Amino acid sequence: MSRKPSYLVAVAAAFLISGAIASACSGSSEEAGTTCDPATDPTCTPGEDATVPTAEIGTGGKYPPGSTVLPDGAVMLPDGAIVGPGSFTGCTPGSTQCTNCKDDDGDGLIDWLDPECTGPLDNDENSFATGIPGDNIDPCKQDCWFDGNSGSGNDGCLFNSKCLPGSTEPKCPYDPVAAKDPKQCPPPSEKCIKYCKPLTPKGCDCAGCCDVYDSAGGLHTVKLTTTCTYETLGDATKCPTCTKIADCSNPCGKCDFCLGKLTLPPECYPATPDGGTAPDAPPPPPPGSCPDGLTACSPTTPCATGLYCLTGCCIKPPA
Repeated sequence: MSRKPSYLVAVAAAFLISGAIASACSGSSEEAGTTCDPATDPTCTPGEDATVPTAEIGTGGKYPPGSTVLPDGAVMLPDGAIVGPGSFTGCTPGSTQCTNCKDDDGDGLIDWLDPECTGPLDNDENSFATGIPGDNIDPCKQDCWFDGNSGSGNDGCLFNSKCLPGSTEPKCPYDPVAAKDPKQCPPPSEKCIKYCKPLTPKGCDCAGCCDVYDSAGGLHTVKLTTTCTYETLGDATKCPTCTKIADCSNPCGKCDFCLGKLTLPPECYPATPDGGTAPDAPPPPPPGSCPDGLTACSPTTPCATGLYCLTGCCIKPPA
């Protein structure tokens, strides 16, 4: 089971919004807690089994101070959002682990909020592998990492590992001489850029070289591989470093959501007329962070039904 640091879980929980990301839960937990808040409910009976014990609320807990455990075990956050373990209510399930509205790896993060979900076609929420049989396993030739299949026929992408700076693949390590030869290492085709770039997360290139932020905010530029997980970002034997292909990559700016980056600095959000931010309101997506024609999204502003929030922009998954 993949485990993300508690800060990511807390961030995800604090940003889920009512109606769009909510959950009703049933059954009980083996942990003792209360099904209500004794401070506000005189009928509350402490000590009953609950899905979420009150010990998980407050500083150092999973949920922010001011959250309330509801009678069915779900949790109401200070902004009115209702969250519960394991799934989203109001989410339309897709066919992959990163679109099925479930927490498949049990880390408290669901679908695009999980940094190991790199797109709507990703079928492995437990690592940076895609979970698709035969996908991205050729050590020397790579097609579009994010298109959900292992062939280059539909995307027009073909990246030779010997052309990629940082490649340490024993069968085809980086060759600086070949990299300068356009016959051996041609630039990405227009078809590749047009098809693959819209599926590529911010901070990544089309071949799966990505900027990923760890729990401390540290930046790792790594090649997504079957051995690479959020917990092993600093292990170069499992998450090898890489250099992105400039012609087929999407930058991750200061005010962009990226893999592992779910919070933005205050200056990224529009100010109210008095110069501050609106009180008691979830921050909207930062303006101007998506290409023309795409709607911005965030942990507090989900996409419309049928769309996927890919690092802050709503995209339509390929058929």
